[in-house]
Amino acid sequence: TLFPYTTLFRSREATGEQPSQVFLAQVAGMSTSSLARRLAAEGTTFRAIANRTRHELARQWLKGGELTVSDVGSRLGYADTPSFV
Repeated sequence: TLFPYTTLFRSREATGEQPSQVFLAQVAGMSTSSLARRLAAEGTTFRAIANRTRHELARQWLKGGELTVSDVGSRLGYADTPSFV
């Protein structure tokens, strides 16, 4: 199931850290190729999890109204606002 991967990714991303596939594999106790195979068996990829999680967090933070678009982009690791928007 994807739950542990998405939860871990989301918790790291929410703190402003950019979780990597290597990090996620290490925490899951497997190689990056094993992680990739496991995710493929579930019909997804690390990139898809990353994109989906960043999209969900951006929507959540923007809906909350406490952060500017620039702040959200910065938290998600974008170098500048136009790259985020």
